[in-house]
Amino acid sequence: KGTEFKWGESAQRSFESIKDKLCAAPNLALPDFSKMFEIDCDASGVGIGAVLMQDKRPIAYFSERLSGASLNYSTYDKEFYALIRALETWEHYLLPKEFIIHTDHESLKHLKGQNKLNRRHAKWVEYLEIFPYVIKYKQRNINVVADALSRRCALISLMNAKLLGFELIKSQYVDDPYFSPIRLACDKGAVDGYYLHDGYLYKLGKLCIPSGSVRELIVREAHAGGLAGHFGEKKTLKMVKEHFYWPKMIRDVHRIIEWCITCKKAKSKEAPHGLYMPMPVPDQPWIDLSDLVWIHLRKERFPSKRKSKLMPRAEGPFLVKEKVNDNAYKIELPDDYNVSATFNVRDLTPYFEDEEDMDLRANPSELGGDDVPKNAVQDEARSSSGPITRSMAKKLVATLPGPFTLLNLSQQS
Repeated sequence: KGTEFKWGESAQRSFESIKDKLCAAPNLALPDFSKMFEIDCDASGVGIGAVLMQDKRPIAYFSERLSGASLNYSTYDKEFYALIRALETWEHYLLPKEFIIHTDHESLKHLKGQNKLNRRHAKWVEYLEIFPYVIKYKQRNINVVADALSRRCALISLMNAKLLGFELIKSQYVDDPYFSPIRLACDKGAVDGYYLHDGYLYKLGKLCIPSGSVRELIVREAHAGGLAGHFGEKKTLKMVKEHFYWPKMIRDVHRIIEWCITCKKAKSKEAPHGLYMPMPVPDQPWIDLSDLVWIHLRKERFPSKRKSKLMPRAEGPFLVKEKVNDNAYKIELPDDYNVSATFNVRDLTPYFEDEEDMDLRANPSELGGDDVPKNAVQDEARSSSGPITRSMAKKLVATLPGPFTLLNLSQQS
């Protein structure tokens, strides 16, 4: 009362806003089953998102944070998984008639043309084929709604990973014996790679952490926090060094990981054996130290031992003294051989104690052929073949010991 009414710009804006609220439908439209549905889906590193639309107007939104094994999916699998989860959510809208799927992953257009599928893809394709769908490629800069929904989970992940206590670092620089003089010197400007930014001390882009519990918190977070799998000392140190700096960091990381109870329970105390390789398949019995072997007498190496082609072609057995490499061994030879004691494996044949001596005949196929070397002494009491004659019998009796001689004399009397 008593004041003049004035229609200004603020009143006009309020009027236009009320008019839009009353005349326009809500942001989410109601589904019209006489029209075609459209789905925009997308995936990011830690989340998936989709939007259900008709005539460019949204009907419903969907977003989900990835967890467990789905975080390790490839980009193609994450995009495929986003599509499957969207269909499961809005199955009651989509089954009656054909709809369009918009995706910014072009390879999803060729789902029906794949010849070989793994178990996961086969399960998804089997579910997908119950829908009458058409896939269309949509560039990423156009597919902004689904892309934003998928990245919302990434923002949540960053917020959940925030370390508490960083605000205390600013006040702890003063009491730290190492960073305190550096902090004072940096008030005038950068010194030896150190500089101040928003009250925090940095060295070459890495945040300096003063002495306190924050150091242990950072190491434990890099070692076993979040998606970390209790990494080893080197990998944990590399992750911490990437963003932070403090003196004697290697010692602190070693001490904290050494007292990790989970690592002590789950990890072996033995060092890893390295790359496992298949054992070579031997083509003959193995030769090892202290084994007995026959050596092959090659005429170019043993000219004195091979004066005749009927002489033995192998001698032994001899003891293996040393392994030179995989193809050569050093043999314990008598001094009169006057040759190198190193032999190739092709000139060695394993000797077994339970086997008979090697057949050294030049022609073993002939019965009795060259059974005895030339220089061997023939035993007169033995005959290799034929009947025993009277003269041979006398020689045999002469070689027998005393009791057999007395028995022979008694028979003659």
